[in-house]
Amino acid sequence: MLGKYRKLLIGCTLVLQLFFISTNVMASNSQSEAAITNIDIRSTSVLDTTDYNGYIVKMVVDYAKKFIGVKYVYGGTSPDGFDCSGFIGYVYKKFGVKLARTAQSMYSNGKKVSRNALKAGDILFFDASSRSKVGAVNHVGIYLGGDKFIHASSSKGSVRIQKLSQYKGLYIGAKRVIDY
Repeated sequence: MLGKYRKLLIGCTLVLQLFFISTNVMASNSQSEAAITNIDIRSTSVLDTTDYNGYIVKMVVDYAKKFIGVKYVYGGTSPDGFDCSGFIGYVYKKFGVKLARTAQSMYSNGKKVSRNALKAGDILFFDASSRSKVGAVNHVGIYLGGDKFIHASSSKGSVRIQKLSQYKGLYIGAKRVIDY
């Protein structure tokens, strides 16, 4: 799905760059004719994959933050109430990334990322329950950067941002589903 938006985003970026170039050209009246003849859009960098995916990740993070305070509901998959994996799935689905439904099965999605290589948008996996065997994935959140992540917390009863270093659940690992 991300590929469908690539051409649109590139086109919009090109239009914006041309707009800013023409605005700067018009602002300098004495050089406007020379500047217009010297513009070569073939040499203008439009957008590379890194910028595109980084932009998508920023949109994912910003969209996830819109749900801060939404109540925790076991099995919830909508803004009426989320459980942890329902929240992650809902956020990423908006951007064309389909994930498995449960935290445990979601761990099979994406590329593994080491803790010291985390980037915003990475999905974090935890053992947050004393009810299951130690090391079982049963909780998930989205890394925001700066030692913070967002998740639907059953213990706090809502979607919230928390420091990763202060989270009591056992960190299992992370996966990157949008590569940038």
